[in-house]
Amino acid sequence: MNIKKELDEMLLQNPFTHLGDAIYSLLYKQIISLEIPVDAILSDTVIAKELDVSRTPVRGALQRLQDEGLLICKGRSFHVAPLDKDECRHLMELRLAMEGQAAYWAAERITELQLADLKSQLDRYAASCSAWKPDEIVESDHAFHQEIVDAAGNPLFRTVYAQFSPRVLHYRYFLFRQTPRELLEPIMAQSVRHHQSVYDAIRLGFSDTARKQLERDISGMTDIIGCWR
Repeated sequence: MNIKKELDEMLLQNPFTHLGDAIYSLLYKQIISLEIPVDAILSDTVIAKELDVSRTPVRGALQRLQDEGLLICKGRSFHVAPLDKDECRHLMELRLAMEGQAAYWAAERITELQLADLKSQLDRYAASCSAWKPDEIVESDHAFHQEIVDAAGNPLFRTVYAQFSPRVLHYRYFLFRQTPRELLEPIMAQSVRHHQSVYDAIRLGFSDTARKQLERDISGMTDIIGCWR
């Protein structure tokens, strides 16, 4: 599907969507999933012409993506940010510090509705791993962790997490794209068990256990980073 047609379909499905938000969502999806490759140059003029819109909403979308770390500005051009093993490790370290504490708080503060949503994401993750649907594995894993951050009940914590969360998702897709399935499958099987343990600990209100199990799950990501070619 070409980018113009996809934008038109997005606006048709939700005619009240702001044009700039729709362009942002479209570019975000394509960058995150690597449809737009790393180091690609994005020109507001070229994109505006392709979408048949003015440069203003395109420029706003590109700046928003830059703020999220998905683009970097070089002169007057935007480039998709490179993916670097050291940065990936640093993000995992940041996740360890933040998400472990989020799981601790979630065990104390989660609502019944949030617990049901967390169970839904757990089931979706397990099913996608079993059926081996890589994109759904990535999205459901990311959503499971986001649910825990939301359930921690701290809006400032959620704001900080949102600043680097898109970059984490970018790396998730990249690692799945470049790591052989035979190496990923045992890691994902272990991750499903970790997710179940995190959910059970949160459901039972075991704060320390929830934190430890969540940290174990994130630490498992280092096994995938170790497969980085």
